[in-house]
Formats: sequence, structure tokens, C-alpha cells
Amino acid sequence: MISEQRQEVLVGLITTVLPRVDAINFIDGLRGSGTWVAIVPSTQVTYLNEIQAVVRKANAENWERPLVDALVTKFPARIELATLLREIDRSIVPPTCANAVDEVLLGAGRPFVNRSSLRAHLVEMMSARGSIVLLIDGAAKTGKSYSFYLINHVAPTKGFEAHKFSVMTCQKPAELAAEILDRIGAPTDLPLIGNESAERWAEKLATIVYNKLKNGPPRILVFDDFPVTQLPDGSVLDLPLPDGTASFLIRLTTYADQELNDGLRIVFTRFRVPLPVDLEDVALRDEAQIFTREHMIDAVMQVAGARHWSVSKAAIENKVDEFHLTPNRTLNDGFRFVRDLLRQLGG
Repeated sequence: MISEQRQEVLVGLITTVLPRVDAINFIDGLRGSGTWVAIVPSTQVTYLNEIQAVVRKANAENWERPLVDALVTKFPARIELATLLREIDRSIVPPTCANAVDEVLLGAGRPFVNRSSLRAHLVEMMSARGSIVLLIDGAAKTGKSYSFYLINHVAPTKGFEAHKFSVMTCQKPAELAAEILDRIGAPTDLPLIGNESAERWAEKLATIVYNKLKNGPPRILVFDDFPVTQLPDGSVLDLPLPDGTASFLIRLTTYADQELNDGLRIVFTRFRVPLPVDLEDVALRDEAQIFTREHMIDAVMQVAGARHWSVSKAAIENKVDEFHLTPNRTLNDGFRFVRDLLRQLGG
């Protein structure tokens, strides 16, 4: 799979170099007659949305490399394609299990250890009539933001497209609305605030965004990186959101819940604004926690078994125990240790 950013590059390139009719012939020639019609939903109203659907399908079904290879043959002068091929080759990681939800080794060899509750929540969320909203919390440095890697890994296999938004970067409601619309290829000419409260205006923006989202493919919107400041003692203090931002996010989530929209799921990481009661009643909650010795051993053994490495569980236990001899190990220390140990075992 390739990253969302690289998917956007590929979508932009295809829409630039191939007129729609040529793109249809190109995809049908690559995958067989009728492929375009089978992939592109009839609800897609723009050529950009159609190509997004094609790229998403290629990414989910792992034929993004043949797609880019064919483009290289057709347009050898486009240097962006060489970059895409390098990322695809770097990200290809043979699965260690049949179910993507249970995977412990994600793209680019990134280990993802434990988080059994998050895995269960994702299965529930992405099922028919699944829960609309998931709240992820946890102490500092427990991997809350890291959750997106698993969400992004699982989403394409369930027919969803995942997008992550930094609220620290786009703090105001108009900034968030414009960023969402830009990611889905929709016009971003939003109205300016009129003679109304910031909250009322933000809810109007949420209405505009929701109406664009509901006509597109199933999506998971992950809102992360809410503004905080670090205090001298090392603790973290949540900062207030700009006027209207919370109203925008809650209204967008409420729309998805009230209309029972199978095509929209919302994930919040460290969201400190209380939800309305009707959303609180249906919200899933996940508490990120630092993984344990047993989690690390289980993950390494899962990869070792899938790769048919000749290594005993006792040897892995000794390695993990040596790692834990040093006190105050952080989550990042643990991830690096597991990653490096897997590289050593894999030669």
C-alpha cells in the first residue's frame, strides 16, 4: 500500500495526463474489459472522484505497482512515477496473518504491537451499521496517534478510505472544512461567516462538508493532534479550541449518526470536548497502553512463524528480557527494539 499523500500524487498525475476516455481505456486495458465500470460507483460526479476510486481500489487490492508500471511505460518522462515505485517497493510487506485486523507488521516494516481493543473496535466500526464514532485516549507516549497506522492498514480491506487531520494545523472550523474538502477532491469555496455566532456558522460548514462526504465512497476521518502545551513538570495541558471548532466536529459526527450513514466513521484522539448524550451512548472508547513483555514476544513470534524463521520462543524471550533490563524504556524504545529485532531475524 502507498501512503495517502502518494495516492493524492498518483490521482493528480493520472487526471493531468489522461483525459477521462483515455483513462477508462487505460484501466480496462490493464485489468480487463469492464474493470472501470466495476470499480467506479455510479454516484461519483467528477472525474477526480472517479480516479480516486480507482487508485483506492488498486491500493486495497495490491495492484498499485502494475498500475504505476503501466504509467511509466506510457509516460517515461514523469519523474514522479519513479518516486512512487520506490515507495511501493519499500512498503510491500508480506502479511503475517490472513486477517488484516490482526496484522502486527504494517507497511514499511512498521511493527504494531498489542492494541487488541482497538482491533476489535475497528471490526465493529467497519461492519454494516457499525458504530459511528471512536474515541482514543491514553497516557502520554502510549501510542494514541500511532493508532492511525492500523486504521489506515485495515480501512482499504473493508472498503473504506482513511484520512488523518491535524487539528493543531487546522484549528479553525473553516480551515478544517477546507482541508477535508480538499482531500476528497471537492470544491473548497466555502462561505464566509455572516451575522451569526461562530458555533452556528461552524454547523453550517459541517452541513456543507457532510453533504459532499455522503455522496462519495466510505471514509474514516481521524482527527488527531489537538492543541496542547507541555508544562515544566512534563505533563500536558489541553488548550481550548477556537470558537466553533468543537461545534463543527460534533455536528459532522451527529449527521453521520442520525442518518445512519454506512459511508462515514469518525475517530477522535484525545478529544476533550463532551459529546452530546446521544453520541456518548453509542461511542466506542479505546485506551492506548504501552505494550508488555508478552505482547512483544507474541508479535515477534507471529512474524517469525509466518516467515518460517528458525528461531525458538526461548531465544526471543531472552532478547526481550534483556531489553527490559534497562529501566524507564519508552514506547518509542519498544517499537525500535521490535523493528530492529525483526530485521536481525530476517537477515
